[in-house]
Amino acid sequence: MAAVESTVLVEQADRGAEDVEEGLRPHRRWFRCRLGWPALGHGRLRRRLYPGREPGREHGSSHAIGGNGRRQRCHTPRLAENGTTVLYTVIPTSSPDDAATETLVHDLRETVLPDAVSHVGGATATSIDLADTLLAQIGWFVLIVVVLAFIVLLIEFRAPFIAAMAVIMNLFAVGAAYGPVVAVFQWGWWPAGLLGVSSGPVESFVPVMLFAVLFGLSTDYTVFLLSRVKEELARTGDPDRAVQNGLAATARVILAAASVMVVVFGSFILNDQRTVTMFGFGLAMSVAVYALVVMLVLVPALLAIAGRGAWGRTKRHLSAESESSPDLEPLLATLGRG
Repeated sequence: MAAVESTVLVEQADRGAEDVEEGLRPHRRWFRCRLGWPALGHGRLRRRLYPGREPGREHGSSHAIGGNGRRQRCHTPRLAENGTTVLYTVIPTSSPDDAATETLVHDLRETVLPDAVSHVGGATATSIDLADTLLAQIGWFVLIVVVLAFIVLLIEFRAPFIAAMAVIMNLFAVGAAYGPVVAVFQWGWWPAGLLGVSSGPVESFVPVMLFAVLFGLSTDYTVFLLSRVKEELARTGDPDRAVQNGLAATARVILAAASVMVVVFGSFILNDQRTVTMFGFGLAMSVAVYALVVMLVLVPALLAIAGRGAWGRTKRHLSAESESSPDLEPLLATLGRG
């Protein structure tokens, strides 16, 4: 695994290079501690500190952290020309996706020099920050999307049952992607070997992107089917017949569109990047399951069970053919007798 460059920056008051070097000796001694996590790869951390304590107290704080079993390596710090900034490069002996690395990042920010204003950066720390931010906000993201979708569907179909069913089925599509992705890419189940991927954590932004794409895509399929069923119900007034006619008219189109999407998303699996393969696999599995199971089985079954009550007060209106056919029957009968 390629090492990700990170550094630690330490800033102090402008006392001259000699005083700064003297004040930083406790930091250097602490960062040289070697106490080992299992090495699965390396990620470097970037840290910027504004110390506000005496060197002796900082040194004591570092000893307390070393006693907790945290393990890392640190290169010799580099002092800036102005004598106020020092650059540290800290390399955990654990891999960037290891829980121990995340613990180290939080310890560097919260435990080492707690009275100083510090900054820890680098690609590894950035990934951890991104995961923490997404985890804290994903609940609101899902809630807002679901509520807005429910409102739009309620306005379109004027039936709470239909709007709620559509939203729940869309969430089923998202789950149809999350489950296989976790099983294959995180747990290493079949066909992980066939795809050439090894077990490991799912990228933090993948669930958010999958949710956004699949919720919108599944809504299109749902509206397409439900709109045709609603038209048939308004024309015939028979909910069972409306479901049959609506499904018969849209099934082939839904399958054709889903087949195209499965092929397109499935082509992503041929990419050698793990994240791209993860996206393609999740999207292809979700579209296939949603089209075959949800659109052609679950939604028609629920509509047939709910009957007319699912649609609320849907008014029946006769088509032009239906309105003209009664007028033609007496004429045809007269002609037949003639």
